[in-house]
Amino acid sequence: MRRAKLFWPARVAMLALALSVFIACDDETGPSLSDTGESVSSAINQFMTQNEGLASLEVFGTYIADLLAPVPVGPAITSKPNTITGLTKDIRASLAELGAPATIPPDFLGVTFVYDAGQSAYVPSERMGAPENGVRFILYDNPSDLNEIGYLDFIDESDFGAQPAVIDVWLEVFLTGVGTVLDYTITGTAMEGSGELTFDGYLSDGTETLFFEFVLAGADQTGWDALFTLTLENLSLALDLSELPNGSESITITIEDAANDNSIVFDISVDELGEVQEGSGITVNGELVAIISGNVEDTVTITNAEGDPLTDEEINALTQIFGGLLQAFLVMGHIFAFGVGLIGLSFFF
Repeated sequence: MRRAKLFWPARVAMLALALSVFIACDDETGPSLSDTGESVSSAINQFMTQNEGLASLEVFGTYIADLLAPVPVGPAITSKPNTITGLTKDIRASLAELGAPATIPPDFLGVTFVYDAGQSAYVPSERMGAPENGVRFILYDNPSDLNEIGYLDFIDESDFGAQPAVIDVWLEVFLTGVGTVLDYTITGTAMEGSGELTFDGYLSDGTETLFFEFVLAGADQTGWDALFTLTLENLSLALDLSELPNGSESITITIEDAANDNSIVFDISVDELGEVQEGSGITVNGELVAIISGNVEDTVTITNAEGDPLTDEEINALTQIFGGLLQAFLVMGHIFAFGVGLIGLSFFF
């Protein structure tokens, strides 16, 4: 059993997002960053909040998981700090206690499942169209009206009999009249205490595409790294996490908005006791604008580059930027956890 880990990166990220640790430049020092905040919020709303396929998956995903992997084989994904950081640690925990993950039963292959309200469960149908080497689930607007809006296709060609286990999964959510709104693969290897996983794919609204990638790799003996990125044309969001065996950790959040010529970097490192290390802070367009100090298990202090408290204007400017980023990480955490849960590494619902 792995030792319990601190969730300080999630707490610090939450603090940064809540306090909006980021200074909006005025006309004298550079361009306004409000446009970047609007770009982040717009992307989240366009591809996540308004995605009818994701909304349906949130409702019916529980029933899909119940059918494909009804018996828990590892620790549940129950990230109390509901962020990519928490998800990363939960996936690692599931790799450490890898049992006999579920695979698609042979008699399910090529089958299209429909939801039966009377049984509150998915049941097999005679409908055609499911992938020959996978399974299809019809998606609806809600469990009451059951208006069909599209489907989920899922293929699992993983080999958990190999050492290390080989993971190879594909998942697609298709909306009628829109097209594919979610498409991603999970590939990699896993064994007790070590592994590497790559989640690679995209979200779409039928017209534009938001690409994402989440890479987790490492071992308990050497340390872990995780990198999550979102890319939409000129907008790029990235979360980079690392942890050493002694407990020291770091997190870097980077936002690059080429359309508005802005870049924001939130960078913090702590030792095994939670002490924030020198050099932790915020830069805007390459200029240091905020300094972070203290202890993440006690009190964290955030000041401007001169050591003075942040103003209300500076705090408000950060709320929009990092608030949108937190929402993006939260939604993607749900999506990644769902895919991992279907192959039995761990459960989210």
